Amino acid sequence: MGASDIETPPSAAADRPVLNRHIHVAHHLTVLANAMTSGGSRIYLDRFDFGLNEGRITAVLGHTPGMTAAELGAAMAMNKSIVSRSLWTMLERGLIRQTGSARARRNWLTEEGYRIEAQVVAITLARERLLIDGFSAEEKAQLLSFLTRMQANLAKVAEFEVEEGLASAG
Repeated sequence: MGASDIETPPSAAADRPVLNRHIHVAHHLTVLANAMTSGGSRIYLDRFDFGLNEGRITAVLGHTPGMTAAELGAAMAMNKSIVSRSLWTMLERGLIRQTGSARARRNWLTEEGYRIEAQVVAITLARERLLIDGFSAEEKAQLLSFLTRMQANLAKVAEFEVEEGLASAG
């Protein structure tokens, strides 16, 4: 944390650092993700009678058919057990078919799955357009570049050890 990340508001104790959420990147990412997730979940539940996880899986399988639960989990940074439960729901609803053995079961959208996937993609892209309204094509490309770099840094974040990290930040 740099000096600009810490601010002491008048109401806080002068000897206590306070995180300034207005300039904290993770705060903004969390707020955006929470708002997009909440809205998306509501839309998918109302329109398709399934949750956001199934919507995400539908979109990913539409782009990359034949993925395993582990591959889907890695692609979406989602726990494999959550992916497996969602796949089971989708299988019961006839949205996917599976091939292969239990350890390497591949997942494919059915015709009904592709019909829903087309709607999920349309909804997702419409909501994205609203989210980045006012951004130029260059700004969108730059934003995606920044987000991709941040995603690449997630391995470092996952390996973060509190004592070691605080010692090197001091």
